[in-house]
Amino acid sequence: MFEWLPISKASDFERLVDLLDPTEYGLQEVVDWLAQHANDTVAGVLVEFPYIDKDYRSTYYHYYAKKGRAYSSLSARLHFFPKGWKLSVNPLTLGQPAEGSNPIDATVSRDYLGFMTLRPTRINTIGRTVLHPSVIRDAGGWIIGHRHKAHVLGHRVDTRGFPFMQQHTDIAVCAHTACWAILRHYSERYSLYREVLVHDVSRLGREFDPGGLLPSLGITAREVERIFAAVGTYPLLVMRGKDDVSADTRYYDELLAYLDSGFPLFGVQSERGHAIAVVGYRASDLVQGQASEYRAREWDYVTHLLVVDDNHYPYMPVPRDKQTGSPYAVNEIDGFIVPLPEKMFLPAVAAHTWAADFKAAPLPEFDELTVETDLVTRCFVTTTASWQRFVREHALKLDGEFVTAALELTMPQFLWVIEYATPAQRSTQQIQARVLLDATGWSL
Repeated sequence: MFEWLPISKASDFERLVDLLDPTEYGLQEVVDWLAQHANDTVAGVLVEFPYIDKDYRSTYYHYYAKKGRAYSSLSARLHFFPKGWKLSVNPLTLGQPAEGSNPIDATVSRDYLGFMTLRPTRINTIGRTVLHPSVIRDAGGWIIGHRHKAHVLGHRVDTRGFPFMQQHTDIAVCAHTACWAILRHYSERYSLYREVLVHDVSRLGREFDPGGLLPSLGITAREVERIFAAVGTYPLLVMRGKDDVSADTRYYDELLAYLDSGFPLFGVQSERGHAIAVVGYRASDLVQGQASEYRAREWDYVTHLLVVDDNHYPYMPVPRDKQTGSPYAVNEIDGFIVPLPEKMFLPAVAAHTWAADFKAAPLPEFDELTVETDLVTRCFVTTTASWQRFVREHALKLDGEFVTAALELTMPQFLWVIEYATPAQRSTQQIQARVLLDATGWSL
């Protein structure tokens, strides 16, 4: 069954209760979620039922099918489209009125806003979901994401986003859900990593099959590391120092460096007993905190972290300090785990140490005046292939000898890039100097 729901106002989502079992799929909660978090970019929803969802099936066969209460094995899926799209019948076709009844796949994919899977678990029924950030209210900023594909009515479509789902509360809780979201991003982004389903996550952190009870009791940070290691990544746990200003500085420098490198982070909230996926940030041209004080750290310009929180919504902005309307603040995220690739041996803390050393003994490229007034330092890791692609794309703006050297020089697979800029240069996305470090090396 495919049904089309035109959406012109938030209350139009209420029509979902006429198309699916409102109890099995917890539709009132879903309707309220969409009305609260989806913006007016969404002008139409294509309802697909039945839908076979691998993640729900993994928990169904190992858990829900064994319970006394009968659960359906069938999910539903909602596809989101912008203004201009409609569903036609006889034949069943998804198209734009202005372009005819049979648009090419590229056109469908270009306008596709993402999907939401609904599982028949009665509570917390929002399953595997990928929505383009433009769909979500207050989702602006720099966001880690990748293109996730779907098949609908013979079209192969895709949209860019980061995975999200609500926790099951029984077979999987917040930590499992954050792990699943990060690992699904990895499996879609990098062919090296296999696909991991929800039930896989619930058992990989333990030496034995935990069955149905133990997952609901949660998992520790060490067990999260075990999950990430089991799929081929090399997890690094970083905890924020308490009552130590220098350790606190290092912690946020590392956090931002890994985010800027494109690594989603498993965020730990020890006091709340909660876990999230940190997937981006917002930054300003103004120093946060004491605006009159100039600071030479990229972190001091960050206003929010963007997180995927199974209790709330994807790309939720989290302010530096607790504000009205925000469930928590950045300073409540007291640790993170970053799943790293095998050959990255130089950690972010070492890269920032080198960055400070280079600034203390100024490079020839530094302007004398700016060294005296200090420079904003930014660190991130990339691959040699990405670095050389960047050089090639900007070759006309760079010195010819530099371009030749950058393309011919033998380099390792991973590089730390250190960039220095004055505040004025930073605001116009310019830099004064750039240093490359071998990220496969090691330094204490």
